[in-house]
Amino acid sequence: MNKTYIFFILLFYLITSSFAIKNETVRHVDDTIVQSIEGVRNDPFTSIMFFFTEIGSYHILLPVTIFISIYYIFRKKWITFIILYINLYGVRWMNEMIKEMVKRERPDFDRLTDISGYSFPSGHTMNSTAVYGLIAYLISTRIKKGKRVVFAVSSILCLLIGLSRIYLGVHYLTDVLAGFAVGLCWLMFILTISEKVRQK
Repeated sequence: MNKTYIFFILLFYLITSSFAIKNETVRHVDDTIVQSIEGVRNDPFTSIMFFFTEIGSYHILLPVTIFISIYYIFRKKWITFIILYINLYGVRWMNEMIKEMVKRERPDFDRLTDISGYSFPSGHTMNSTAVYGLIAYLISTRIKKGKRVVFAVSSILCLLIGLSRIYLGVHYLTDVLAGFAVGLCWLMFILTISEKVRQK
């Protein structure tokens, strides 16, 4: 786990460094990807992308967290119950903090939805990675078979959420990559703390 931590921390540093988000070549690639995706938009695919964006929104992440937490209330697993909410609100706070530090403006092209706030890192991607990643981990601890399937479904879901943000024109590729990186770092931090608390 330590090596994985280091990998994602370094990835995040590279993306957030002045070279990554201010370098003309990287900015050109970011702009080109957003504009290229605009050229392949169609109504059916747009509906699908809005669906996945909604799954990654706070309006869905909160009810999902509440639903899962109710299960742990009945099982009197209070540590897991608390961890679920620390995970959700902690990752949201961290996302807002990083946005204020970096202050990167959103793509100024043909957006398909109105949105305020800064662009970097993608909140939908970062929050979904932490929340759905934790849920996948909790499910994996309750089953004997199919653990890889659970993590694969969670990963694909988060990937599609990230893709939807680029498709809708509200984030750059580097915003989404940073969202994955920091979301995973936060998730690993939460899992580490959770395991240490349980061992006491």
